[in-house]
Amino acid sequence: TRRRARKQDIVILLRSVKDEAPLLEKALTQHGVAVYSDTPEAFFSRPEVLLLMSLLECIDNPLQDVALAAVLRSSDELAQIRLGLEGQPFYDAVRAAADSLPAAALFLEQLGRWRELAKREPVEKLLYTVLEETGLMAVVASMPMGELRCENVRHLLSYAAEYEST
Repeated sequence: TRRRARKQDIVILLRSVKDEAPLLEKALTQHGVAVYSDTPEAFFSRPEVLLLMSLLECIDNPLQDVALAAVLRSSDELAQIRLGLEGQPFYDAVRAAADSLPAAALFLEQLGRWRELAKREPVEKLLYTVLEETGLMAVVASMPMGELRCENVRHLLSYAAEYEST
Protein backbone atom coordinates (compact mmCIF):
# COMPACT_ATOMS: atom_id res chain seq x y z
CA THR A 1 0.00 0.00 0.00
CA ARG A 2 1.34 3.40 -0.96
CA ARG A 3 0.98 6.55 1.05
CA ARG A 4 1.90 10.16 0.53
CA ALA A 5 5.35 11.22 1.67
CA ARG A 6 5.49 13.15 4.95
CA LYS A 7 8.05 15.69 6.12
CA GLN A 8 9.63 13.19 8.48
CA ASP A 9 10.28 10.85 5.53
CA ILE A 10 12.71 13.29 3.92
CA VAL A 11 16.44 13.43 4.48
CA ILE A 12 18.87 15.74 2.72
CA LEU A 13 22.42 14.47 2.51
CA LEU A 14 25.20 16.91 1.72
CA ARG A 15 28.72 16.17 0.56
CA SER A 16 30.04 19.13 2.55
CA VAL A 17 28.02 20.43 5.47
CA LYS A 18 30.35 23.15 6.68
CA ASP A 19 29.10 25.94 4.41
CA GLU A 20 25.88 24.54 3.00
CA ALA A 21 24.10 23.10 6.05
CA PRO A 22 23.48 26.42 7.87
CA LEU A 23 22.06 28.03 4.74
CA LEU A 24 19.82 25.08 3.96
CA GLU A 25 18.69 24.84 7.59
CA LYS A 26 17.80 28.54 7.67
CA ALA A 27 15.81 28.33 4.43
CA LEU A 28 13.86 25.27 5.56
CA THR A 29 13.20 26.74 9.01
CA GLN A 30 11.83 29.93 7.46
CA HIS A 31 9.29 27.76 5.65
CA GLY A 32 8.22 26.00 8.86
CA VAL A 33 10.08 22.77 8.20
CA ALA A 34 11.61 21.18 11.31
CA VAL A 35 15.30 20.68 10.65
CA TYR A 36 17.99 18.68 12.35
CA SER A 37 21.62 19.16 11.44
CA ASP A 38 24.38 17.35 13.26
CA THR A 39 27.01 20.03 12.78
CA PRO A 40 28.23 21.75 15.97
CA GLU A 41 27.94 25.12 14.23
CA ALA A 42 24.25 24.56 13.51
CA PHE A 43 23.52 23.32 17.03
CA PHE A 44 25.24 26.18 18.83
CA SER A 45 23.56 28.78 16.62
CA ARG A 46 20.02 27.77 17.59
CA PRO A 47 18.23 30.51 19.59
CA GLU A 48 17.39 28.31 22.59
CA VAL A 49 21.00 27.09 22.82
CA LEU A 50 22.42 30.59 22.30
CA LEU A 51 20.23 31.92 25.11
CA LEU A 52 21.40 29.29 27.57
CA MET A 53 25.03 29.72 26.53
CA SER A 54 24.72 33.49 26.99
CA LEU A 55 23.20 32.93 30.41
CA LEU A 56 26.11 30.69 31.36
CA GLU A 57 28.49 33.45 30.24
CA CYS A 58 26.60 35.95 32.45
CA ILE A 59 26.77 33.59 35.39
CA ASP A 60 30.51 33.27 34.84
CA ASN A 61 31.02 37.02 34.37
CA PRO A 62 28.05 39.44 34.42
CA LEU A 63 30.24 42.21 33.01
CA GLN A 64 30.04 40.65 29.54
CA ASP A 65 27.70 43.16 27.90
CA VAL A 66 26.92 41.12 24.80
CA ALA A 67 25.92 38.02 26.76
CA LEU A 68 23.92 40.07 29.27
CA ALA A 69 22.10 41.91 26.49
CA ALA A 70 21.30 38.59 24.81
CA VAL A 71 19.77 37.26 28.03
CA LEU A 72 17.78 40.41 28.76
CA ARG A 73 16.61 41.16 25.23
CA SER A 74 13.40 39.24 25.79
CA SER A 75 12.33 41.75 28.43
CA ASP A 76 11.27 45.15 27.10
CA GLU A 77 11.45 46.64 30.57
CA LEU A 78 15.01 45.46 31.15
CA ALA A 79 16.13 46.39 27.64
CA GLN A 80 15.25 50.03 28.35
CA ILE A 81 17.71 50.13 31.25
CA ARG A 82 20.69 50.79 29.04
CA LEU A 83 19.28 54.01 27.62
CA GLY A 84 19.96 56.04 30.74
CA LEU A 85 23.49 54.86 31.46
CA GLU A 86 25.41 54.75 28.21
CA GLY A 87 29.15 54.36 28.51
CA GLN A 88 28.90 52.15 31.60
CA PRO A 89 28.90 48.37 31.63
CA PHE A 90 25.39 47.09 31.05
CA TYR A 91 25.56 45.15 34.32
CA ASP A 92 26.08 48.42 36.23
CA ALA A 93 23.03 49.85 34.46
CA VAL A 94 20.95 46.84 35.51
CA ARG A 95 22.15 47.20 39.10
CA ALA A 96 21.29 50.92 39.10
CA ALA A 97 17.82 50.14 37.76
CA ALA A 98 17.11 47.48 40.39
CA ASP A 99 15.86 50.12 42.84
CA SER A 100 13.04 51.18 40.55
CA LEU A 101 12.42 48.12 38.36
CA PRO A 102 11.25 44.95 40.11
CA ALA A 103 12.24 42.85 37.06
CA ALA A 104 15.83 44.08 37.33
CA ALA A 105 15.95 43.32 41.04
CA LEU A 106 14.53 39.84 40.45
CA PHE A 107 17.02 39.14 37.68
CA LEU A 108 19.96 40.24 39.85
CA GLU A 109 18.70 38.07 42.70
CA GLN A 110 18.45 35.04 40.41
CA LEU A 111 21.83 35.76 38.85
CA GLY A 112 23.43 36.00 42.29
CA ARG A 113 21.93 32.65 43.32
CA TRP A 114 23.06 31.01 40.09
CA ARG A 115 26.58 32.43 40.46
CA GLU A 116 26.81 30.91 43.96
CA LEU A 117 25.41 27.61 42.72
CA ALA A 118 27.95 27.58 39.87
CA LYS A 119 30.79 27.63 42.43
CA ARG A 120 29.73 24.34 43.97
CA GLU A 121 27.63 22.43 41.44
CA PRO A 122 28.35 20.96 38.01
CA VAL A 123 27.17 22.98 35.02
CA GLU A 124 24.50 20.38 34.17
CA LYS A 125 22.85 20.82 37.58
CA LEU A 126 23.14 24.60 37.21
CA LEU A 127 21.34 24.43 33.86
CA TYR A 128 18.59 22.22 35.34
CA THR A 129 18.11 24.80 38.10
CA VAL A 130 17.96 27.66 35.61
CA LEU A 131 15.41 25.80 33.49
CA GLU A 132 13.30 24.98 36.53
CA GLU A 133 13.37 28.49 38.03
CA THR A 134 12.70 30.31 34.78
CA GLY A 135 10.21 27.93 33.18
CA LEU A 136 12.30 28.26 30.04
CA MET A 137 11.64 24.69 28.88
CA ALA A 138 7.90 25.43 28.75
CA VAL A 139 8.60 28.61 26.78
CA VAL A 140 10.80 26.70 24.35
CA ALA A 141 8.15 23.98 23.99
CA SER A 142 5.53 26.58 23.07
CA MET A 143 7.66 28.03 20.26
CA PRO A 144 7.37 26.86 16.65
CA MET A 145 9.06 23.46 16.35
CA GLY A 146 8.97 23.26 20.15
CA GLU A 147 9.64 19.55 20.32
CA LEU A 148 12.87 19.94 18.35
CA ARG A 149 13.88 22.98 20.42
CA CYS A 150 13.32 21.05 23.66
CA GLU A 151 15.47 18.26 22.26
CA ASN A 152 18.19 20.85 21.60
CA VAL A 153 18.03 21.94 25.24
CA ARG A 154 18.25 18.32 26.38
CA HIS A 155 21.21 17.85 24.04
CA LEU A 156 22.92 20.87 25.64
CA LEU A 157 22.35 19.29 29.05
CA SER A 158 24.06 16.15 27.74
CA TYR A 159 26.96 18.22 26.48
CA ALA A 160 27.21 19.82 29.92
CA ALA A 161 27.27 16.43 31.65
CA GLU A 162 29.92 15.20 29.22
CA TYR A 163 31.98 18.34 29.79
CA GLU A 164 31.87 17.83 33.56
CA SER A 165 32.90 14.17 33.26
CA THR A 166 36.09 15.12 31.40
